[in-house]
Amino acid sequence: VNHHFVIQNFPFDVGLKLWRFENDSTFFNGFRENTFLIDSNYFQKYVYNDDHTDVMYFDFVEEDNMYKFDMKIVLDKKGRYLFQLEDFIRRYPKEIFDSKIKPLTFEGKCPTFNIKPVSMLQGGDDHLNEFEPELLHIDKKLFYDNYTTIKVDHSPFGRGSFGWEFVSSYGFIVE
Repeated sequence: VNHHFVIQNFPFDVGLKLWRFENDSTFFNGFRENTFLIDSNYFQKYVYNDDHTDVMYFDFVEEDNMYKFDMKIVLDKKGRYLFQLEDFIRRYPKEIFDSKIKPLTFEGKCPTFNIKPVSMLQGGDDHLNEFEPELLHIDKKLFYDNYTTIKVDHSPFGRGSFGWEFVSSYGFIVE
């Protein structure tokens, strides 16, 4: 069953991470090694060293019942890349979430469960199966086994609280 709901004026707190790997355990901050361009209409702030790689926060523009942003990244370095697009509202402490986010109402909001927003990629292959060694390194060595996967057929990850798919993770190779 497909349901579409219009959510307007929601205070999304979206950040983008870019990891570059040379092998499964040697990673670099993808933003520092490459060129990125983002219009001031979208750019909010750039946070250094958050979660072992920098995070670029941006604002959406609400247009045609969609939230949008636009940026360009020129990949200057070869490597195996992972990007994550995450709504950091899900990481807000309970008291902040409960006071600022939980009272917001919108069409289709579930009043029973404490559901936090997630971002997911629609359609296409996220290539996460091909980036299992890198994802395992990030999970086990940097985030204390806090990640998991929603794919039930195969999961080398533990029972963490963050699903890779719920932070819009996507892998690709630059040769």
